[in-house]
This record gives sequence, structure tokens and C-alpha cells, in this order.
Amino acid sequence: MKRHENTADARVTADDQKTMRRIRLKRAVTRALAVLASVCLFVSVVFTCIEAVAFDEGRYKALYNEFGILSDTGLDSMDSLMGITHELLAYCRGDRDNLDMQAVISGETREVFNTREKEHMVDVQRLFVKGYKIRLVAVICLLFLLLLLVYVARRRTQRELAHGWLYAVTALGALLAAVGVAFAVNFDWAWTQFHYIFFTNDLWLLYQDDMLILMLLKLFSSIVRAVILWSAVALAVLTAGAAAVARLDRKKKLRKAERNEPEPQA
Repeated sequence: MKRHENTADARVTADDQKTMRRIRLKRAVTRALAVLASVCLFVSVVFTCIEAVAFDEGRYKALYNEFGILSDTGLDSMDSLMGITHELLAYCRGDRDNLDMQAVISGETREVFNTREKEHMVDVQRLFVKGYKIRLVAVICLLFLLLLLVYVARRRTQRELAHGWLYAVTALGALLAAVGVAFAVNFDWAWTQFHYIFFTNDLWLLYQDDMLILMLLKLFSSIVRAVILWSAVALAVLTAGAAAVARLDRKKKLRKAERNEPEPQA
């Protein structure tokens, strides 16, 4: 009789251990899905902020006026400068095949961009197109991971995603902050390092009288800072929401602990 009781106890203990292992595995999978989904969301937000700032023609016009770019370029009107800007941005988006265009510059009709500038912009266009593809993949992965998370976590989805976001934004946000600090402390050095990292040639080293330099050199620092600011604000809003959800989750756990109620499983 005693041996039978011991065997039964052993079976119960083994079953309990299997159950606990399944619970731990499910929680680990849930947390991993939440973190991965948050990483995809982070990437999507940052790339969207880059697009919003980099392709905002109103911003370029305001900066052109602020820095007196029209007189630097020798173009005959702001309309001409904005027309060139529009076509340049269309090329970066992949909506234009080339940068062959002419304009009246210093009283003479000629090509706006020289051969070296055009070759460099081929690399820039590839970079933007890759960025679009990365964001698209991130969005698709985000949707897929969210579906998996809802299936696995069910009613815990919201709080798991909130915790996952806080984990992800801590790491990736620190990286973004480091980039922001680098540009704030020494913009020229950081801008140069950016080109060394993302370009495999020296075509980005242009002459001071090249049209790309005359149009954009004075604007780069304002545009980069705007990208970082927009990204920081968007991420801060998401982080505030995630923190609020996590705080409510902790309060619920404390109330349940006080009532000695079991926590629902994932």
C-alpha cells in the first residue's frame, strides 16, 4: 500500500514538472514573439520617420530660404530650385530612371548634375530602395508575429507586447541615442562615418561647386536632427503607452497576490 502511494506521488510530481516546463516554454515563446514584434515595429517607425522628413518638400523650401540656397546655386528662381528638388526626391524613391535634366544656372542653360553626382545618386537611390524593402519586410513580419502572439498569449497579448516593447526599445533606443549624440557632438565626423559605412566607393566626395553640395550641404544637419527628433518622439509615445500597460499589469498582479488568486497562464 505504501509503495503504491509512493508511485502515485512520483507520477503526480512528474506530471507537475511537465506542466511547469510547458508553462515556462510557453512564456518564453510568448516573450520572444513580443520582443521580435517590437523590433519590427521599432524598425518600421524609424524608417517611416526617415521617409517623412527626407521627402518633405515643404521642409526643403523652408531651409532653402533660411540658408539662402537659391543664390548659392545660381538658379533663376525658387520654382526652378523646387522643381529640381522634386525630381531629385522622385529619383531617390525610384520613381524616376535618371537625373538627366537642364536648368538655367548663372544665366546659362546646362545640365544640373554632372557625371560624378549622377553616379553617386545611383548609390543613394539604392540605399533608399533598400530602406523601403526593409520596412516592408518589417511590417509583414510584424503582422505575422502579432497573429502568432494573439494565438499563443490570447488575453495576455497586450501586456506581453508592452513588456516586449520595453525590452526592445531599451536596447535599440540606446543605439539610436548613441547615434544622436554622435551627430550632436560632431556632425561632420558622424556624417563622414555614415558614408564610410553605407557606401563602398568615394563618389560621395564631391566638389564644393557641384549642385548637390550647393543645394544640400547646409541642410544636412537640420534634416538629420529632424529625423532623430521625429523618431525619438514617436518612440517615446509608444514607450509611454507600453509603460502604462506594464504599470497596470503590475498593479493587477499585486491585487491578485493580496487576494491569493492564481495568475492566469499564458
